[in-house]
Amino acid sequence: MAWLLSLRDGAGLARGVSIFSVTTAILAVAIEFLFFREEVNRLQMAGIVLGIVALVLIFWHDIFH
Repeated sequence: MAWLLSLRDGAGLARGVSIFSVTTAILAVAIEFLFFREEVNRLQMAGIVLGIVALVLIFWHDIFH
């Protein structure tokens, strides 16, 4: 869904694929934690934080300019 929205808004294919990949990873860990009651280890938490940082950097120009 994020990929299609970014393409529709003219964000470009590379940006759309990056957003899709990051959001898929974050959602997978969230579903694992919320529905299956799995523990989130440090490596997974580091991946979530880095994914969020990546999304902020992708949208940096749109947010702050």
